[in-house]
Amino acid sequence: SLVQDHPETMVDVQAAQLEAWDVDWDTAMTHARRNLRARSERPFAPVAPGLFRSPWEDNHDATRLVLEDLFRALPFDGAPVAMAPHRDALLVADEASPKALARMAELSLGILQRPRALSGTALRLGPAGWEPWLPGDALLRAAFLLLREQVHVRTCEEQGELLRLLFRREGREAHVAPYRVEVDRATGNAASSTLLPRKGETWLPRAETVRLLEADGTLRHTIAWEELEAWTGIPPVPEDGLWPPRFRLPGWRPIEAPDG
Repeated sequence: SLVQDHPETMVDVQAAQLEAWDVDWDTAMTHARRNLRARSERPFAPVAPGLFRSPWEDNHDATRLVLEDLFRALPFDGAPVAMAPHRDALLVADEASPKALARMAELSLGILQRPRALSGTALRLGPAGWEPWLPGDALLRAAFLLLREQVHVRTCEEQGELLRLLFRREGREAHVAPYRVEVDRATGNAASSTLLPRKGETWLPRAETVRLLEADGTLRHTIAWEELEAWTGIPPVPEDGLWPPRFRLPGWRPIEAPDG
């Protein structure tokens, strides 16, 4: 997106504004990149061997990912790996340095606790540009997977609190299910899950697995998301206007687990 800076605020530039300026999108983007580059003369600040941090803190640090040459110029043995945990914090590490990557993960974890956290996804700069990235080492992979999921977990928690408040005000009895992520540190794999009580209206977040609970809270089965329709009798369809998506379901039916 395009923004226009003002002394105290930033304003998104809409299509109507571009028409009023008689400027097309590509021209506007060219000028925006030029302006951003002019504000990026200060070099990255070294944090540790193989790890750098953006020095600008002007609300556009993360946006500088579009200036790929800034990253390719860093003195790395491997490809640049970047994280933008906050709009004022851009970290970049040498893919060939496990210590630098571990330190980047540690710093990002702290920054993601700040208000307006941005992203926990690591990106690798290759010949075709930035792509989502995870390390091969199991311990590092587990750390980066947790970072990637942390923002989504917190967003679901905040959304859940708002939905519970809304339902209380409406006098509506509904369960707002949590979104959880577990990481196997031995393999570096992560899995997301949520909970579906047997009875009552439940608003589910999308997760890889769903734990079906009996009325007393005991676990009956753990199923894949794709099996939900078989257990509820209703295809999961996201409710309009919610992000992250939520799916309203009436509970699950006591049927036998599918064979296999």
